[in-house]
Amino acid sequence: MLQLENVGSIWPWLLGIVAGAALLFAVYHSIFLRTEHRLTWVLLGLRGAGILALLLALARPVWTEDSSVVDPGRLAVVLDDSRSMSLAHSGGKSRYEWAREAVDRLTRQVEEGEGAEVRVELFGMDGKPIEGEPAAEPTGQVTDLVRAVGKVESRLRSRELIGMVLVTDGMDNSGRDSVLQLADSDTPIHAIGFPSDPSSAEFDLALRTPQAPEQVLVNNTVTVRVPVVRAAGPADRRVAVTVTLSSDQPEAEQQVILEAGANQVEAVLTFEPTVAGRFVYRVEAKADGGEGVVENNVEQFALQVNAEAIGVLYLEGFLRYEYTFLRKRLDDDPDINLVTVVRTANPRRPSPEASKVLLTKTQLETVDLVILGDMEFDFLGEAEYEALTEWAGGEGHAILVLGGYRSFGPNGFVRTPLADVLPVEFVTQEDAGQANEPFTMDLTSVGQAHPIFQVRSDRVQNKALWDRAAQLAGCSLVKRAKPGADVLATNPITSVDGKPAVVVAVQNFGQGKSMVVTTDTTWRWSRVARLKGQGDVLYARFWSQAVRWLTGRGLNDEQSPLVVTTDRPGYGHGEPVRVRVVSRDAAASEGQGLVATITNSGGGERNVPLRPAADGSGDQVATVYPDGIGRHVIVARSTLDGKMVANANVELLVHGADMEIADTRTNPQVLRQITAERGAGFYVDINEAETLGERLQPDRRERTITRARDAREYWNSPFLFCFFLVAVTGEWWLRRNNRLV
Repeated sequence: MLQLENVGSIWPWLLGIVAGAALLFAVYHSIFLRTEHRLTWVLLGLRGAGILALLLALARPVWTEDSSVVDPGRLAVVLDDSRSMSLAHSGGKSRYEWAREAVDRLTRQVEEGEGAEVRVELFGMDGKPIEGEPAAEPTGQVTDLVRAVGKVESRLRSRELIGMVLVTDGMDNSGRDSVLQLADSDTPIHAIGFPSDPSSAEFDLALRTPQAPEQVLVNNTVTVRVPVVRAAGPADRRVAVTVTLSSDQPEAEQQVILEAGANQVEAVLTFEPTVAGRFVYRVEAKADGGEGVVENNVEQFALQVNAEAIGVLYLEGFLRYEYTFLRKRLDDDPDINLVTVVRTANPRRPSPEASKVLLTKTQLETVDLVILGDMEFDFLGEAEYEALTEWAGGEGHAILVLGGYRSFGPNGFVRTPLADVLPVEFVTQEDAGQANEPFTMDLTSVGQAHPIFQVRSDRVQNKALWDRAAQLAGCSLVKRAKPGADVLATNPITSVDGKPAVVVAVQNFGQGKSMVVTTDTTWRWSRVARLKGQGDVLYARFWSQAVRWLTGRGLNDEQSPLVVTTDRPGYGHGEPVRVRVVSRDAAASEGQGLVATITNSGGGERNVPLRPAADGSGDQVATVYPDGIGRHVIVARSTLDGKMVANANVELLVHGADMEIADTRTNPQVLRQITAERGAGFYVDINEAETLGERLQPDRRERTITRARDAREYWNSPFLFCFFLVAVTGEWWLRRNNRLV
């Protein structure tokens, strides 16, 4: 078909052409009368042809060919993929499995039916198209029928939409006052729903708080007692209840019977954790035959799983600050099993317990480290010293002696076999036993590299931290370190035999180790730092690492360069989570990056905004609000030069009113109301889904769309341009050569 694109109305063009032709004829007719030359009419024809070519170019002629295509009608199917569809329906299958099968049957029946062509397009409850096969399991957090229908209609507004089918249990939990506004749509709405099950809604189970220990050792049996109660329903119903305990994977399961007439039964679950750490466990109960409300069928609890504890026996002769602070520090360490014995009677008066034997071979079998505080040599008996000396040479055994007025004095351990075990030689002169001037401990070159003193991996930064530590209020004096012993720290303001006084020294003894700390005021590293509003990192790190190094256990720094924790394991929906990331060893290197992310139960990940802690500990903290309910994982990663060098994670559980599974009933009534409101929709139960295709047969329709293709533009053709030039130039040349100008 030929079209003139610049010609809106043909009449002005025709009038212009007629007027122009008349004027052109009058001009050339006057030339003919003057010259009586017949060539004048040839010139008229050439000039007229050129003007026509110009007019044709201005009119922009375009030749187009039209083609017609058939656009099939669309049947939009909205598949409810929210979590409530995961609940059981019948035949051992979930509602979601029934819904997927119904969609498959309906799709085949509609697309293979007779009459106008109709194509089925599948959408999720979020209104987005489902490409390929639907997801294997439903994961949606909300059922919003109004939003789903609105988004689907918007996506298909340019199509021939013959109808929409909702495949859902009808439990809209969007919080809208009414979903009947769906009936205002111009598109017929049909529904495939699930019949009501009144019997399941009558009965309701509930779990009470599980009874579990707060801390256990790895590879030990943990017993969890879970009370299961009858919250509602007939008391004469006998119900089998399956109780499952799980973390990342199922750990234990037990089936209990809630007998008729009974309102409570207890499930006893046992398992053995094989990995040390802090875990959140989930306990869930399921009743055979279903129930109406299942939100109260889940409980969670936190469990600290510790590695094999380090057995520490601490004997102290006097109540003092060093004992108080050190006992609390070791008690707070989940990897240490601490037993303390402190003398409370006057040492100058006989006590009924004075003859009690504190150390025997049998008692020492479960001990890895013996700490001896300030005491006279006769605090222990000869047999006890012999047992202790023999035990000290065993693999993984260690002795630690703390400074004090008596332990390093002339009536101290110098008079016992223990003197051969320790890494120093004692001072015997009574007047040379103490140096009472405050001092800042100085690390030796050996001490700077020793694991006990490692807080930062950079040795210069690490030494600077210890140089800024609180001063110690004096120390006990010893002659010197023994050959083969390592002096780790000294008193720079006090000398013995021309050398700085020993403060910390260690040595190997047989297959074990021994250590002395000649000062009794390391507690100042904790107390003074806290008074300044700072963390007691140096104190905590020194003693925890000393215990682990002496007993041959791996240091926390070597095992966990990063530690990420939360203020508690469980949260209500919408509550803030306070995160702390502790970077250790390589994680504190210069140029290193530290990032954290939180992943929700649906797999969505986002960044956690870390910032330096205000307590001066050097840790990173953040406050984050989890997305939705369920299990969340916070992962911290440290990188060096673009490569990850350490990572750590912690799990937390966000619980609350999960409306998707809080009420397990179906609601076919609302679907019937939606379809009946306009009178154009149909409702069928899920087991009769194939009948819906037959009912839709009269609505089958399609539309024909005419499309222009292969448009050819002649107005800018080079042939037309050449014709114009030839006509105009030829007319001018003939007129000039024949002197008709």
